[in-house]
Amino acid sequence: MPWKDYDISASRIKKHASCPEKYRLRYKADKEPTKMRQGYGEIGSLVHEAIENVLTDRPNETNQSALTSRLKQEFYELEDSGEYDMDLIDDRQRSDGLDCLEMAAKWLAKPDNDVEFRDIEAVCHYNLDGIDRTAIGFMDVATMDGIWDWKTGTIRGDETERDEIIQGAVYMGGYHNEYGELPKYIKFIYLKEEKVRTVTPGEEAWNEMLGYARELVKSEQTDTYEADPEEGKCFWCGFEMWCSESAVSPGQIQAEIDSGRTEMWDAI
Repeated sequence: MPWKDYDISASRIKKHASCPEKYRLRYKADKEPTKMRQGYGEIGSLVHEAIENVLTDRPNETNQSALTSRLKQEFYELEDSGEYDMDLIDDRQRSDGLDCLEMAAKWLAKPDNDVEFRDIEAVCHYNLDGIDRTAIGFMDVATMDGIWDWKTGTIRGDETERDEIIQGAVYMGGYHNEYGELPKYIKFIYLKEEKVRTVTPGEEAWNEMLGYARELVKSEQTDTYEADPEEGKCFWCGFEMWCSESAVSPGQIQAEIDSGRTEMWDAI
């Protein structure tokens, strides 16, 4: 079965858990984000690829200074390669990206991280028998004992905890499918914040993830996707202009104009 053939991923489950309508607009209505792309995703991908390339090339390197130098050199080569739209990345984001690589080097050089790698950027692809779906995940680092996942973003309270459980459980299932055993840990390494958060593999995390996955499947089966608006969340949502619950969507603006509130013309 080609690895691209799948029904569910951690990112899809997380998106639906955050807002079913956002999931619909992205994956069912095939809408394009209307907000100008920002550099956060671009710099995150660049940092991830730099780490992946260096670990693939030098899996046994443990000297922090050498790792820092090599990671940054890989970063410079990638930004000059034309693979990334560097116009989207401002000076602060670029500086943050380089700081993330310094933190990655520090983590990799820790004496208690003297581990043996199974795979770098491992693709896990397996059947979710409980909901009759095929799942896919990408483990940044699979060690002999567990999983590391690099994070270049920030921690956002309950939302981050929920997303970690979803992503960690999807990885857990993939790890078991690939290697025939459960990981002993799933570590999310927040490079920008210099923090490490751990999801404990087991039945509790698995069942919680499956609960969110079942809600996604239910939405698809009933074609019901309720919006879950929240000011801060909607502000960052690239699909806000398409959303019926958004105060700035064309539909909402037209409804206000039709109701006689002519000042809404100012919003167009």
